[in-house]
Amino acid sequence: HFSLFILRMRKEMFDTIDGKILRSFEIVRKVGQGAYGQVWKVRDKKTSQFCALKKIYEAFRNATDAQRAYREIKYLQRLNHPNIIKLISFHRPESSRDIYLAL
Repeated sequence: HFSLFILRMRKEMFDTIDGKILRSFEIVRKVGQGAYGQVWKVRDKKTSQFCALKKIYEAFRNATDAQRAYREIKYLQRLNHPNIIKLISFHRPESSRDIYLAL
């Protein structure tokens, strides 16, 4: 039963959104979850525009994960196609190794 407790704690850790991020975005609803992160529909508090907010879990845990996050950011910054979502901004929270992408 200890393993169930650990799984719940891990889920809570991944489901939480950093306070610094919540000061900039209002969460509308959770859209999805994958192996490397979660996505929410949010409203930017400054512009009132809706966008997607992607949390990449522990993006800087090791060199491979950091490189993967960096590559995703660089690709999204450079790609310009009507069928590919655009990167609006990225945010590093105060207290974790996660990174958030506003898309």
